[in-house]
This record gives sequence, structure tokens and C-alpha cells, in this order.
Amino acid sequence: ARKKTRRAIGGGMAPYRRRRSSGSSELDLPRAGVDDMTLLRSSTESGITANLEERLSGRCIYTYIGDVLVAANPFTWLEIYGEGDAARYVRKSRLDVAPHIFAIAEGAFRAMTEEEESQCVIISGESGAGKTEASKQIQNYLALASTGHSAEVERVKRVFLESNPLLEAFGNAKTLRNNNSSRFGKYFELLFDRFGSPRGGVVTNYLLEKSRAVRPGPGERNFHSFYQLVASRSRSATEFPTLATCATVDGVDDAAGFEETMQAMRDVQVAQPRVAVDAVDACLELSLVAFRPLGVGDAEGSAVANPEPLRRACELLGLDAARLQKALGSRKLETMAAGGKTETFDVPLNPTQAAAARDALVKSVYSKLFDWLVSSVNAALEPPEVGEAEDELVSIGVLDIYGFEIFESNGFEQLSINFVNEKLQQIFIALTLKAEQEEYVAEGITWKDIKYFNNRVVCELIEAKKPPGILPILDDICRQMHSRAGRQIDAKFLDTVGALSHPHFTKTKRGFVVKHYAGDVEYAADGFAEANRDDLRADLLDVLVASGTKVAPLYAGDDTAAKQPTAGKKIRDQCGYLVSALMMCEPHYVRCVKSNDEKKPLSIDAKRVAHQVKYLGLPQNIAVRRAGFAYRTEYHRFLERFKVLSAKTYPAEWTGSDKSGAAEIVKSAALLGGDLASLGDKAQTQFGKTKLFVKQPEVYFALERARDAKLAAYATKISRAYRRHASVRALVQMSRDIAQRFARFGKRRRASSVDRPYAGDYVRDAAARKGLADLTSSSERLVFADPLARCLRRKEKQPVSVPR
Repeated sequence: ARKKTRRAIGGGMAPYRRRRSSGSSELDLPRAGVDDMTLLRSSTESGITANLEERLSGRCIYTYIGDVLVAANPFTWLEIYGEGDAARYVRKSRLDVAPHIFAIAEGAFRAMTEEEESQCVIISGESGAGKTEASKQIQNYLALASTGHSAEVERVKRVFLESNPLLEAFGNAKTLRNNNSSRFGKYFELLFDRFGSPRGGVVTNYLLEKSRAVRPGPGERNFHSFYQLVASRSRSATEFPTLATCATVDGVDDAAGFEETMQAMRDVQVAQPRVAVDAVDACLELSLVAFRPLGVGDAEGSAVANPEPLRRACELLGLDAARLQKALGSRKLETMAAGGKTETFDVPLNPTQAAAARDALVKSVYSKLFDWLVSSVNAALEPPEVGEAEDELVSIGVLDIYGFEIFESNGFEQLSINFVNEKLQQIFIALTLKAEQEEYVAEGITWKDIKYFNNRVVCELIEAKKPPGILPILDDICRQMHSRAGRQIDAKFLDTVGALSHPHFTKTKRGFVVKHYAGDVEYAADGFAEANRDDLRADLLDVLVASGTKVAPLYAGDDTAAKQPTAGKKIRDQCGYLVSALMMCEPHYVRCVKSNDEKKPLSIDAKRVAHQVKYLGLPQNIAVRRAGFAYRTEYHRFLERFKVLSAKTYPAEWTGSDKSGAAEIVKSAALLGGDLASLGDKAQTQFGKTKLFVKQPEVYFALERARDAKLAAYATKISRAYRRHASVRALVQMSRDIAQRFARFGKRRRASSVDRPYAGDYVRDAAARKGLADLTSSSERLVFADPLARCLRRKEKQPVSVPR
């Protein structure tokens, strides 16, 4: 009877904490589908989705497209991340082990140590696709694989591992799609010496969604840190308007999370953890501050309706309550008077405007707090002075950033996020294509230019200076109308940007549509001005940085007198620095896919996955890979795997070069005909300096089938020989037993008797064996078969022999 494979049962990508391995590994399970989707017969969106679904159902979440790893979120824990699992990948080529995030980390680490060149891993995908977990698993692997066990090395490892829960607490939040969604981008560079020992690191953060600190979406949560602080004081999140949208989450212990966050602060050696706690507490108190209308002369002003929360917030931040209350209720307006003099007026703010000023204050404090925590991590990871030049250090950078976003209502933040993804897609295609063509040149084989869509035109539509793109136009309008209300600026911006003539741009009634590489996205112009200005009024900023305030360290180094750049300018500059940093490294890619929106374990929503497959550019990635040669491998690997296909390379050991051995295999395989016949075509098969290149994936599959058939034939031959050996041995033993029995009774065999017991395999024809196997059940043993002939007698005719 066949033994059924027992599958381990576990959980999935844990959102809050690592889980221990139970000892057994699911890496030992058979893998369904195709490991490398370059070899798919159908590389369409549906073909890729079908392969991902087949693999996910078999608890296999990782798949390659060449060197690119595609990771599907299983929404359940898999036993594939233990130390024993990681050990399988140490010093192993990705071709020799199952697809895994560890293989990407190992490839980056070995390339860094052997070539002494910096590497980067670019992780992309939408919210809930598993980017944060992939980033953490890479860091876990690097901590395991890196050398050195000194106290300083262990400290560095601990800091960069514990920085994850710290930054997650202050930068992650529950969204409708993900309970632990990163609401910021992070580029984490791990610095190593030439021997592979960690020396330090640098964290760069991008695009913190600070608007969440005052306005979480319906059904979503604010940042984790707010709920953790409230739970630690045994209070309810429903007491605060910015937390009430989703007070609790099943399976999340906010009080325990607070303890973990505080421990992470100690491990990361944050100098003043109380500053972080007080800043979060103050933001909560400010959210309770309300305003009531108040007449100020002929203008509508406002007054604080409940001074107590404001007083507590000022106490926590060390601010002057009266000065802050005045700054919230009015703003300074400078005008030019006669003779070129400047006059300053206090303009009262109505309750709506005062509430907007309060929100701007909260966003500024929280954003600066997050930047300060990142600076604390960087201070703890600063490489020590050990006598070696800084340029001798090499790095592995891990980029975990927002994926492409398309919502029912898209605004300035979505445009910024999608712009960054356009830039990343641009370098992804460029570097993938570059690496592909560089390999052809290095191997000295014939190749042709690969045509692909260059999304540079979309990037220029958004960021170009001449003619001005969308973001420069917005900056210009904000500068011209700096004293106007946001709605007026939005209307002017929409009118101006609507005049653009571009094949990837269309104006709509409320905004405009940009044709991104991932699909068309409509952006509503409302709110663009306020989001782009992204500055705190000078009078509010003066209150925060006044001498003696507790929050002053968060603003240390800021030039309060200088005019702050717009959000659009910041993201363009940051994106430029990021692209420059990535282009200086050898890239590795992880494309994360969210399997479904309901978080069902090991389940694929084909429509949702097909959409992600499209905007991640996976079909395009396969097309670029297959535009040249779908299958390529080193000669020694090809010889080792397919040597059974040629009588010259097996069973006798091949003594020639690996390349000549591969040539003999190709020659013999081409004689088998069918798809393998094209191996003889030089346009379809080329021999490089170190690798063999095969153009069509069907040929590779035909090679695998021929290998399987050859191995099956050898297995049959070995089985037959063993059965004959066993039968002859049994015959000899039986003959000896019979002779002894006869001798015991004084008997002898007659000379004319015949003893011919079964002593061999009579079923020699492969087709006959298969036919008989189909007729019998798997539990029956086939002992003997022989062709028979039945004679049919007919009147006045010779007998007819009919085979049976």
C-alpha cells in the first residue's frame, strides 16, 4: 500500500512576532508547479496565476523568474524559517536548493563577501503582500550567516534585529488589507567588513504617512504606538477620537506590545525613551482639544473649548500653554507696506482652521519623533573606529517600501507612492535587461536587442522640470498662491495641470488620470495643496523649539528660519538619492503577492492575484528573460544532471571537459527527435564560455522527460536484476531443502523428472508491463505474464491463430 505524505501543520507570516520552529521542516515536501516561471508554457497573467495557485496549495510560497523571487503570502505560518532551514542555504547556489527568501539573502551575502561589492535587495508589493516579513527574514538570515562572535558583533546583530519591532511600533498600523502594514518606506543598509562580519548599519526612511496620526481611515487604526501606550495604562482607545475607528484587533495584545517596544528601545539604546512616550501621549491629548466659535472684531475667530487636554499636552512637551493656545487661534500675516517695510498682523482662525492647525502640530511632532527614533537606531549602528577606512566596508541594502496603490479615492500621497514605484520599476527593467545582455556579452553568444516598454515617459510626466511635470506645476502654484486657502490653490492647480498634453495623462472633472505601468489611476485634486505644503507655521514651530521644551531634541538640527521644501520636492529629492544608491549596488529582487483579501490560509483569489501579476510586471519580466534564452546553466551542472542521455557520458565516467561533455549530451538528445530535435539548431542552442543556453522552455521540459525516462529504464533494469538474483537464491535454497528432505527419507529423484521453478522476469516488453499494470490494482504483485495464441477453427478453413 502507498504511504501518504504527512504534511506539517503550522501558521503563516506572523505580523507581530517570530514563532519557533517545531522541528520538522516543510521544505521537505514535494514542490508542485514550476520552480522557475521562465519555463512556463504560458507566461500570461492567467498562466502565472495558475502556477502560483498550484504551488500555494502545496504549501510552497516561493517561485523564481530567473534571479527574481516571487513570494505569495500564505496567511498561515509555515515551518520553513528555522535555523535548520536557514543552514540548508549557507554556501549553496540557488539552483541547488528550493526557492526561498534565504536563497536571495545567501546570494547577496556571498556576492558581497566574494566580490567585495555592495548589494541591495529590493522588495516590492502591495500592502499585505508580506514585504515586512520578507525584510525581517532577510535580516534574520544575515545575522545567522555573518561571521564573528565578538561582543561588538553580537551587539550590532542585536541592534539591527531589535530595530524592527521598534520602527514597526511607531511606523506600522492596521489597515483594511493588513494588520501590520508598514506606513513608511525603509532602506536598511547593513555594513560588513571584507570578512563578512557586521560592523554597523544605516536606516533611511521615506514617506511616513503622518496624516494617519490625526485621521485613520474607516475601519483602520492609527499607529501601533498609540494603542500600546493606552493599553499600558489600562485605558480604552475609544476615549480618543483618533483611535476610536478600530479600538481592538483580534489576536493583538497591545499591552504586551508596549513592553516589547520599551525593551526594543533599551536594546537599540535610545538615549531618552521618555521623550518618545511623552510625545505619543501629548499627541493623544491634543486630539481631545476642541474649538468653539469666538467673534474677534468683525472676523470669526475661535477659542479652546476644553483647556485641560491642552494643558496636559503642554506639560508633557514642556510648552507654554498660553503661547500655544494663541498660536492655534491665530496666524501671523506679513504684508508689504509703503516704503518697502513689512507689516505683521495677527489673523484670527475660525474653529475649522484652528483644528487644522492642531492637526498640523500633531503630524509635525509625530513625524519628527519617528525621524528621531531612526536617528537613534543609526547612532547605535554607527561603525566604531577600528583603524580601517570607511570605504573598505561593503553593504547589503534591504528596501521595503510601499507598493503601487490604487484606491477608490486617490490623492497626493498615492501619487507620491506611485511615482516612487514608477522609478523603481524603471530601474528594475533597466537593470534586469542590463544584466541579461551583459551575460550574453560575457558568454560570447549571439543575441539581439530586447524591446521593452520604458516607463521613463511616465516618470517625466510627474517630475520633469522642462516642460514642467505634475509635481513641479503644483510647487509653482503653491509658491504663487502661498497666502490663499487650500481649495483655491487646488482649483488653480487643476486648471493649470489640465492643460498638459501627454499620451499618459487625461484631465477629468475632479482631477486627472495617469496611465501608470500598473494601470490607470484617477487622482482627485482636492487636498493636493495642503498635502504638498507640508509645513508647520513659523509661529507654531517657534513655540515647539523654544528653549527648555522637552520636544526640542526632535527638532535639533532644523533651520527654523529657512523655508522648508514642499512634500513634492522632498519626495523627488529622496527618490533621486535612493535611485542613485541602488544603481551603485548589485540588485536582487523580491516581488511579493497578496494571495487574497480575506486572509484565508493557502487560498488564491485568481482575479486579485492576476491584477498584481500585471502591475508588478511579471509577464514583462518573463518576456525580457525569454526574449533571449529561457534556460541557461553552467556546463558542470548540465553534465551532472543530464549525463544519462548519452552513452559517452554515462555509465562510464566522463573524463573530458564539462563543455565537451555537454556537447555530447546535446548531440545525443537531439537524435531523440520531437522537441529535442531543435537542440541541433545553433539559433536555438548556443554554447557560451561557461554556460549552455537553450531558447525554448519546451526543449528544457523535453530534456527533463527524457532524463526521467532514462532513469526509469535504469531503475527497471536494476529491479529486474535484483528480482532474478533473489529468485535464483530462493531456488538454490529450495533445491537444497528438497535434497535434504529426500535424503532424510532415503529417497532419490528420478532422472527423468523436471524441476523448473520461476527464476526470472518474464515480462520484458515495456508496453506490456504498462498495460498489465493498468489492469491490476496498486496492491497486487505481478508475478508472471506470457503471450498466448488461441486457434479458431472454421468450417473448411485452416485454423486462424489469434494472439491474446
